[in-house]
Amino acid sequence: MGFTLSAQTAASLAGVWENSGRFMEFSASDQARIVLKTYYGFVYEETLQWFPCAVTNEASSDLAGTDIESQIILSSGFSVRNSGSVFHLQLGYPGEKKAEQVSAAVIGNSLYLDFYRRATNGQAALSETQNFPDGFWIAGGNSRTIKIYKNKPVEEFFCYYFTGSSYYRIRFWRTDARYRDIPAQFPAPSGEALSIPKFIRINEDLYTCITSTGTKLRNYEYGTYTIQDGFIVFTPVVGLVGPDSTRQRTISCISSPDGSLFVLGPAYVTRSGISNLDEEIAAHNALRRPPRKPFFEYREPGFYWEEVEWLPIEPTTPPK
Repeated sequence: MGFTLSAQTAASLAGVWENSGRFMEFSASDQARIVLKTYYGFVYEETLQWFPCAVTNEASSDLAGTDIESQIILSSGFSVRNSGSVFHLQLGYPGEKKAEQVSAAVIGNSLYLDFYRRATNGQAALSETQNFPDGFWIAGGNSRTIKIYKNKPVEEFFCYYFTGSSYYRIRFWRTDARYRDIPAQFPAPSGEALSIPKFIRINEDLYTCITSTGTKLRNYEYGTYTIQDGFIVFTPVVGLVGPDSTRQRTISCISSPDGSLFVLGPAYVTRSGISNLDEEIAAHNALRRPPRKPFFEYREPGFYWEEVEWLPIEPTTPPK
């Protein structure tokens, strides 16, 4: 399946992006490439030429009737709404019969692979953002990086449930169990029973938060939180595993303009100021690396002449 980027999608995604280790460039004609910055420690290396990369905006009507439309399936009647900040990438790596699906969120000049989506079961309007971040937030995808070869999906991720000043951090792990449309339940501090999906399907991978056939969620992190100046502070009361699980954590956070997306931590890549990546590669690789510093500094040879003068001199007998 291929698409040509619409003008809106191209303006949001096409161009050069970068982080400390790589450049990524998306063209307006269903192609992408990756350039490693630190190849052999100095050279910008395009290890993989342009490869197919079909990109669609989730709010686009082009998604109707495609596999991407059902990329995330939640049990217990939960659902997520389409967001104009989410893009679905289908990466066609050489030698692979099937394209890899990766979801990315673009907020401002940053692109995120690790982001959260607000999910509801119809009890609250998805457009309501006045009580942000109240509600259940699920992982927006199961890829944490884009490599020059097909990547394996993550084995686990965490979801968050916010209510008032309290939060719950819930672990989901990859499973081969049979999908069932049932909820997972756990009590709120007020005694109210909270409900979330027991199963989350992302692409072809199924994740669960409860073992076996149970419906009671028993192992989760619980505590309080505050948000201020672009940071969220988690103060756990009950941790998951280990003594460090109750340590206070401060993480940068940002939300999409419509409040449907929530990001913790730094961006995967940010939009680069480079407009012509080929020229940048040529200019950088034309640089000559400075000479490597020697292991041992050069020193003039020195002699202890006073000691030399005191050395005994044996008389020599000329050979016969």
